[in-house]
Amino acid sequence: GRADSAGLLKLSVVTLRGYAPGRTLSLLDPPACSSRSPITYWFSDSGRYLAAANCGNRVTVWDLDSGEQVREFQASAGEVVTGAFDESGRDATLVVVTGTMRSVVNVATGKTEVEDAFADPISNAALAGGRIAVYTPSDSRIRVYGNAAAPRLGRALFETGLDRVGGVALSGDGNTLAAGYVGLGGAANRV
Repeated sequence: GRADSAGLLKLSVVTLRGYAPGRTLSLLDPPACSSRSPITYWFSDSGRYLAAANCGNRVTVWDLDSGEQVREFQASAGEVVTGAFDESGRDATLVVVTGTMRSVVNVATGKTEVEDAFADPISNAALAGGRIAVYTPSDSRIRVYGNAAAPRLGRALFETGLDRVGGVALSGDGNTLAAGYVGLGGAANRV
């Protein structure tokens, strides 16, 4: 995405199946948004929804079937680290993770169904296959939890200690964790 002279963030969406032309969606970039704010995007597994997080704690959701913006969500604390959709229930939900909390938002209603704080601030997180992996620098631990959209995360399915983690990723099915750490390379573990 890039901002134009009117302050609109232009986002191109290109469908890779067939020869259908792409479409351009516009997101108003508020004046308080720093040009250094990262912009991240997530598709739902079905490809119907696209979310864009920018300006720290704001997430906008589009329905790509209609091309319309369907929801805007603002996390109550911290900058957005990552997010993902969960389409396993009656309504799709959006899981948003900031450095201090996790929120689960019903895409159809806009209602925040879950909002809980992490015990310690996180610096990296990944969501895939319904699982969530988080890294807490205060204790140098990576934890993987079973159901990212659950009312409570419960006990970690997997936990390991690594110092100075620069990034974590989960495979699409949520069964493999990769972590990159400063000065030491990287590692992958089956969850």
